[in-house]
Amino acid sequence: MKVVREARARGWRNKDWTTTSGRQQIGKMHDRSSLQEFFHCGTYLDELKRRHQYFEGTHAPIDPAPASRTLG
Repeated sequence: MKVVREARARGWRNKDWTTTSGRQQIGKMHDRSSLQEFFHCGTYLDELKRRHQYFEGTHAPIDPAPASRTLG
């Protein structure tokens, strides 16, 4: 898949974090599933969710119509 290959070529990973015991966890390389989750994220679409309600954000979305595209 072209998008996944590009993300890997650029070295993009999921986030790194540090456990409560101080051990550092390195993020994994993106795959189709992680990129699909990212592009369908409400924040990316300029939506905010509180409990079970969605609210329109006050800023323009990063990408105005990512849900209309599929990764492939």
